[in-house]
Amino acid sequence: MAERRVAFVTGASRGIGKGIAKHLARSGFDVAITARTVHQGEAREHSPTVARSDTSPLPGSLDETAELIRSEGAKALVVPADLLDRSSLGAAAATVLARWGRIDVLVNNARYMGPGHMDRLLDTPLELLDKHLEGNAMAPIVLIKQILPSMLEQGGGTIINVSSASGISDPPAAAGSGGWGLGYGFSKGAAYRIAGIVALEVGEQGIVDPHLVGVGFVRPDAVNA
Repeated sequence: MAERRVAFVTGASRGIGKGIAKHLARSGFDVAITARTVHQGEAREHSPTVARSDTSPLPGSLDETAELIRSEGAKALVVPADLLDRSSLGAAAATVLARWGRIDVLVNNARYMGPGHMDRLLDTPLELLDKHLEGNAMAPIVLIKQILPSMLEQGGGTIINVSSASGISDPPAAAGSGGWGLGYGFSKGAAYRIAGIVALEVGEQGIVDPHLVGVGFVRPDAVNA
């Protein structure tokens, strides 16, 4: 019996990540999922601006996504982690590799959620810009560095970084007037540079193949990837 393929999806408690996890399960993958919200109703700060706080529970949880995965006949592994906590990301990836022995597909879908996303530059504290870079650019690199060696050892793998048009284009207006802030745009721009460079470094070792997109991007139309 052939060994089942394994996918690891970040930001899988809701939205795009939840949909990706379900699709991968339907396509024959066992799926490990990570996010901050494990159980429905947990409170998290998610206001996009420093002007106000919003910790009201958002719909969705890792518990719900895990049930969707299992409903497709696949195994689900819940490994909570925070994009701003590198040790938690490393521990999540290590747990998947220890439990299932491999990761064939890594989907870096999660993004930083919180103030600074919709604030203008002079209203955005520098530490919030740091959080955007950490969550949107450094966190994917942390996971790639953790998982890539095992992909190389097993002879191949696929890395998908979900990004946003905000990383390659200017907003239609200033933040608060129909556009987004610097924190989101420049951190997503940084994330765009990851794929091509990694592909050049390991493209001949099974991570990038002419018949398989090994390191690439899925860019959703929505700016809140």
